Amino acid sequence: SPPPPPIPGGAPPPPPPMGGARPPPPPPLPGGMAPPPPPPMPGAPRPPGAPPPPPPPGGAPRPPGGPPMAPMAPAYPKKAPVKPSQPMRQLHWGKLPDMKVKGTLWEKEVDDSKVAIDKDELESLFATKQPAKAGGADGEKKEDKKKKGPEMANLLDAKTSQNTGIARARIKQTDAELAETLRTGGDAMDADTLTSLLKILPTEENLEAVRDYDGPEESLSQAEKFMRAVGKVPRYQLRVKCMLIRATFDEKVAEISESVSLVAQAVKEVRTSPALKKVLQMTLALGNYLNGGTNKGAAWGFKLDTLSKLSGTKTVDNKSTLLHYIAGLLAKEAEKGNSSGGDGEEKTTDAVLLLKQMPSLEQALRVVWVDAGADVSALRGSLKQVENAVSSDKEESFKAALGDFHSRATAEEKKLAEEHAAADKGCLDLCAWLAEEVKGGKLEPEKVFAALHTFALALEKAHAFNVEAVEKEAKRKRMEAAAKAREEEMAARKLSKASSGGSAAGKGGGPAGPAGLGGKGGARPGGPRPPGNGPPRPGFGMAGVNDELTRKLAARGNGRGNLVDGVKDGLADGSILVQKRNESFGRRASMKRSAGQGGSHGSAGEGPSKPPPPPGPP
Repeated sequence: SPPPPPIPGGAPPPPPPMGGARPPPPPPLPGGMAPPPPPPMPGAPRPPGAPPPPPPPGGAPRPPGGPPMAPMAPAYPKKAPVKPSQPMRQLHWGKLPDMKVKGTLWEKEVDDSKVAIDKDELESLFATKQPAKAGGADGEKKEDKKKKGPEMANLLDAKTSQNTGIARARIKQTDAELAETLRTGGDAMDADTLTSLLKILPTEENLEAVRDYDGPEESLSQAEKFMRAVGKVPRYQLRVKCMLIRATFDEKVAEISESVSLVAQAVKEVRTSPALKKVLQMTLALGNYLNGGTNKGAAWGFKLDTLSKLSGTKTVDNKSTLLHYIAGLLAKEAEKGNSSGGDGEEKTTDAVLLLKQMPSLEQALRVVWVDAGADVSALRGSLKQVENAVSSDKEESFKAALGDFHSRATAEEKKLAEEHAAADKGCLDLCAWLAEEVKGGKLEPEKVFAALHTFALALEKAHAFNVEAVEKEAKRKRMEAAAKAREEEMAARKLSKASSGGSAAGKGGGPAGPAGLGGKGGARPGGPRPPGNGPPRPGFGMAGVNDELTRKLAARGNGRGNLVDGVKDGLADGSILVQKRNESFGRRASMKRSAGQGGSHGSAGEGPSKPPPPPGPP
């Protein structure tokens, strides 16, 4: 870049150096030290008395023909451990790995060597067990009784150790067998076991804590032994992930394939349903008529959400809707044999055939198509991960086991991707066929399936409502006709009884009652009724009672007299009660006549006997 312009009133800038000469050094700062000289040009001799140049990063270069260069030191040196005189209670902290110390405050700003520790006091407070008290032989015996096994190392915090131990207990393999399975890529573990194993794999901090332990093996817990065994397997976490992909691949392919097949079948059923076309055609005709003369009329088609609004268009009496009206029209068309049904279904209404012709809608509407596409992409990505792991692994047994799986799985994934692409195109064509827009490039065929399925259910329900209403109306008419017939029969019976009673009264009564008690107007035994006794009492001389009873008995069973039915009829019109009362009156009159005759013969000189008084009521 060009040099900056000169300062007004100052000296002009120096001319640029000629050739490749080095520019002159800048002037020294006022009151400060002179800047260090610039480094020499490559290949230039070192000035006399100058210090040697610093070694390059990584140590001095190896001289030609010399011994091999020693390995580089770690990023940060290991810290010398402090060993107390007896086992101590541990502080379960998150130990910072050595590789992460550089560049943090722990590198230079914090130095624990400057802290003076009272070891005796610390051990007396935080030792795992108190030292034995001086108590002679008894104290030694008690200490021997309380002697336990080796102290646990407790390299992990309590929560990590507990969770790892619980999950590790569910795996039915020893640590050595488990490590060998991970090394060779065997298929001895199922998907659930691998999922649990993936959650308890050691982290870098855990692995560093158990790897540096050099104490007795029996002091390690089950979780610590597990982490030490797994930590010896190279890239153990990547191996578990690849094995989990293999264990779940077939199940995932089956689920995705089923979803894709359902959607493709539903698209085909919608496109080929004759009942759907007929219902849409009838709805369009009715809608254009209702909207005639408005700007909503004269339509060539309508949006699919219109089907959900048919039930909101009420009739004048608010007892039915346009949806029920359409269901009724379809039923009338079916009665004429004009439905879209095939053989044997010519008279089945299209309101019922709509669901039968599209049976896959109910399951297809539960498939979220965007998620299905994401599952296919995720499956392809997992196989790419397996491919990278196999190509970079050095264990031949692992490469052979996972390599065979990758070859087979890649072919299945390719076939599944082709099926998904074909179904996706079918969904796009269906939306265009129904004039449904794909908003934001996000294809959602499940919304189309849900709208059609909901409408089909509503139309079938409306048809069932119409059928039930027709049956209720027919039942109501039958009940009204039956009630009217009963009323006419009752009126006829009353008229018949009235006519039979009038004819008997016109003839002057039936046969004479017993013991001279005649019917109405009949002669009283022993002469006419004495004057002054008033009109005859009711019930005397019920003419035609026996004849009427006999006629009713003969009418039962084609002339076979049924006493029970006869008594029932007699009790119904009161004839039996009248007959019994007349018989009682007759017996009383006979007894009084007999008594009167005997008295006239036994007493001479008495005048003629008076006629007996009329019998009283029973």
